[in-house]
This record gives sequence, C-alpha cells and structure tokens, in this order.
Amino acid sequence: MATNVFNQIPDYDLFKQNIIEGCNLKLASERGYFESDQIKELLDYFNSKPKKYSNMTMMGFFFKITLLAPTKRKVIASLKVGDFSEGFDYVTINGFEIKLLRALSLDIKNELEQINKNIQKEDLFFELFCGCKYSENIFNTPFYYALKEIGYDVPKDKDTFSVECIRNTAIVDLAINGVNPYLISRLIGLSLGGLDNLLTKFEVDIDEKVI
Repeated sequence: MATNVFNQIPDYDLFKQNIIEGCNLKLASERGYFESDQIKELLDYFNSKPKKYSNMTMMGFFFKITLLAPTKRKVIASLKVGDFSEGFDYVTINGFEIKLLRALSLDIKNELEQINKNIQKEDLFFELFCGCKYSENIFNTPFYYALKEIGYDVPKDKDTFSVECIRNTAIVDLAINGVNPYLISRLIGLSLGGLDNLLTKFEVDIDEKVI
C-alpha cells in the first residue's frame, strides 16, 4: 500500500548513479558482446535443432528474438502468446511491432504443433518449450551448453553463462549500422544516457548520429 517511489524519479540512471556514489558502491561491470563470426556459429548451432540438451529449442527462440529486439531479459522472458501475431510473423515488444524472419516464424509454428496442449493467448511463450520450473534465469544454463558445444571458452567453475551478451551484441550492431539512438533506446528500454554509457564501454561512438 506504500507509495511507489520509482514513479517519482525523473531520471533512473541519475538516481542509480547517486546511490552508487552516496553508498560508495563499486560500479557494476558491463558484460561483453559477441563478434559476428560467433553469432553465426550460434545461429548455425540453433538452426541444426540440437536435442542433446534440454530446453535448447527454447534457448534458440530466445537467442533469435533477442537479436531482433534486444530489450531486457525479463521483458523477453515475459512474452505471452498473445504478444505474437496470429501467424507468428510479428511480435510486439516495448510498443514496437517486430517482424520475425520467415524461417523463425515457421520453426515456432512447427514446434507449437508438437505441443500437446490447448495454447491460450495468456500463456507465457517460452514456458511452452520449458520442461522444468520457469523463470527469467532459465536461459543461462542452456546458453552455457550451446556455447560449450561450439567450442567457446566457457567458465569451468559453473554451468551458466549470462544471456546479457546477446542483448549487448544486438545493441552494438544497431548502433554501428546507424539506427537512430532514440529508437534504439525506446526499443531496448534504456534512457539515451544509459545507451550512451553502454556503448561508450564498448567503444562505440553515437555522438555524431542524429538524435
């Protein structure tokens, strides 16, 4: 019943920075991103429909949709069947209608046809392909094994790998290809300042692009 203080914050990035400085906290280290050849290897892997590990179909869809609409993991994980068009040609994310590649659309429809369930618009999309308890963190483990399968140097002390680098990869690609920073920030759910800080860490300059 308490007042939502976040509704009274005009600039979340500035609010967060003030908290960091006021409490003498360490800055969060930004996760990296993949090069184009690594993305191609992962796409080839997911297109081969690997069945060696569970949840890999789910991971493949998450990977491809995040590349098309690199918003926060929680937003992608919370997509419902109703967020997709009837023929799964489009998906609506953060107010944007994103066209899915024809091959991806066909793969989704083919996989859904194999599910023995009466699918409703309110159903969580990715949960339909999940064989265990579902949460936004479930993608890290299958992503780890996908990277391991293609020979990526994954950590040896844990069997998860953050999917944030997928989002970072797509954001960097949008910026490098000259997409208007304002549109990028709306799509990914970051302020222009937050987008600029992210790209600065990756040494991508958007100062000269029209905002």
